[in-house]
Amino acid sequence: MGKYFNTCCFCGELFEGMGNSTWGCWSPVEEKQFTGEKMRCCDKCNASIVVPTRLERYEEKKKEYENQKF
Repeated sequence: MGKYFNTCCFCGELFEGMGNSTWGCWSPVEEKQFTGEKMRCCDKCNASIVVPTRLERYEEKKKEYENQKF
């Protein structure tokens, strides 16, 4: 079986294999369309775009949760 290549949805570079999910980097409407699972990215963009975005959104949701009154 030959090598599988894909194109990064952020930088456009070719990478080998399936790449990384971009789930968490898209609008709620796009996420409902499973954009994050259809669009794949390279390791470099995963580290520089996807992970920081997920951490930022996590912190936002954490603050929202902490500010809720039960």
